[in-house]
Amino acid sequence: MDENKNFEQFRIDEMIGEGGMGKVYKAFDKQLRRDVALKIIAIEQFKKSDVDRFRREAYTMAKLKHLNIVKLYNFGYDGDSPFLTMELIKGPHLEDYVRKNNASVENIACVLIKIANAIHYAHQQGIIHRDLKPENIMMAEHEPKVMDFGLAKVNNASQRLSRSGTAIGTIAYMSPEQVKGQKVKATSDVYALGIILYQLLTRRLPFRGDQNRMMKQILDKVVPLPTKFNKKIPQELEIICLKCLEKKPCDRYLSAHDLAEDLKRFVRGKTIHARRNYSLQRRLGLKSSQILLGVVYIVIAIAMISALLPKNKSKKTKRNNMTKIAENKEKTAVIQDTEQKINAVLNRFKNDEHFDSLKTKVEKFRSWRIKIKDIVKSDKAFYLLGEPVFYKHLKNRLTQYNGGLIHFNNRNIEEHKFIYKFLNKNGIRKCLIIKNGKRGILEKNSSWAKAKFIDFIDDFRYSFVFKWRYE
Repeated sequence: MDENKNFEQFRIDEMIGEGGMGKVYKAFDKQLRRDVALKIIAIEQFKKSDVDRFRREAYTMAKLKHLNIVKLYNFGYDGDSPFLTMELIKGPHLEDYVRKNNASVENIACVLIKIANAIHYAHQQGIIHRDLKPENIMMAEHEPKVMDFGLAKVNNASQRLSRSGTAIGTIAYMSPEQVKGQKVKATSDVYALGIILYQLLTRRLPFRGDQNRMMKQILDKVVPLPTKFNKKIPQELEIICLKCLEKKPCDRYLSAHDLAEDLKRFVRGKTIHARRNYSLQRRLGLKSSQILLGVVYIVIAIAMISALLPKNKSKKTKRNNMTKIAENKEKTAVIQDTEQKINAVLNRFKNDEHFDSLKTKVEKFRSWRIKIKDIVKSDKAFYLLGEPVFYKHLKNRLTQYNGGLIHFNNRNIEEHKFIYKFLNKNGIRKCLIIKNGKRGILEKNSSWAKAKFIDFIDDFRYSFVFKWRYE
């Protein structure tokens, strides 16, 4: 179709995408006076089944109303050519977004949570996407938008658009059952989400080669560990990724919701639900007889080593246990002392009308083993100075409170001075801040304009100021 053709209702500006069934243009809706994404299909160039699939895509999208799924505006015909209009997303697709922003593993996990929840919502409507890949996920600001439901499978649909035994989707993101042309379920989309997660973490696909070679690898080859290509991937996130990529659907997360929940637990620093002890048979591709023989050898080796160990080994073990007990007692004492100090700070405001809400905030930090050293009240807001009791406990916690960390900008110099006094009073040398939307470190006696910026998720040595406006 001519890109310069004007529809009666639309003005076509430029082509922004092209796929197997049609082209997508940036267009202007003259009636509603807004920019849209216009997807068209030239009926003379396609079989009736392609036109039916295009219509099915429109019907599928019309059922879906979710923040992280592209909105359908309209479906119709221009002459004999069907078209549909969608929400115009001006951002990059998911892979480009992660690469250009050098996204951390935590940020990648947060984006995948939203995508998984959107896919779970689609599954609840009886829709399996079947073609999830980074190119079908656009980023609007920091919100992912799942699109292209042209290959989606609708449960209880009155018409079948694919033959049994036919592989549907993009090979690199297909589950083993899709490669075999078998029936797909929600777990097939979970597998595709696992491939996407693997690709974003490692900057590569787990399986490579031509179509036939890739299909054989999907069916037979064990997925290479993501940490083989990126040593910085946390173990928990690797486990989540690998669980998605199990060959058998019953061994994966049984729903995209379960995947999203485990990703949330990872981001919050909690223990994930995925099993850590993947069987040797599945992860290493060993036969049952090889597993049994290996177990026998291990038992024999343990018995031989035990016989050769010196008798004073038990004394050394006892000393180590005593040391651990002492360390645990010391840690418990630190926590109790911290809680006493937090209560002392909090009690200064027990007569304040906002005391209950303030106490709730403090209790939240306390549950994270974050010590509130001081609290001040000014201009309808409380300022809470905190630091982690044990630095590792700060990891992934403050990500939920970015909006509450103290912001520095050119419009509130008086607040800057107030914060400086607050920090100096407590002898704080370095403090986490946000300036111009970026996380950074404010150092004592340095200009706020010269703050050094870091991703504090990976650094736990600093205090922070949390601002809570009760207005």
